[in-house]
Amino acid sequence: YPMVDIKVIVFDGSYHDVDSNEMAFKIAGSMGFKEGARKADPALLEPYMSVEVDVPEEYMGDVIGDLNSRRGRMDGMEARNGSQHIKAHDPLREMF
Repeated sequence: YPMVDIKVIVFDGSYHDVDSNEMAFKIAGSMGFKEGARKADPALLEPYMSVEVDVPEEYMGDVIGDLNSRRGRMDGMEARNGSQHIKAHDPLREMF
C-alpha cells in the first residue's frame, strides 16, 4: 500500500572510498525505511460508506447477515410502516 505524509531526517552518515557506492546507500535507505515503518506501527485507512436499507421484516435477518459478512457495523434499526430501516457503516471495498 502507498504511504503518504512521511518525513525522514538523517542525523548521521559517512562515506568510505571502498564500501560506499550507490547500491550500498540504496540498501541502507531501504533497510532504514522498513525498520522505521515497523516501529511506527502504521495503520491502514480505508473509506467506509454510510448504508441505509429499508427491508421487509421477513428479510431483515438476511440483510443484516449480508452486511455483517461485508465487515459492516450496525448503527441502528427502527420500525417504519411494517418494515425495518437499518443503518450501518460498511467498508467501501466490500460493497461491490
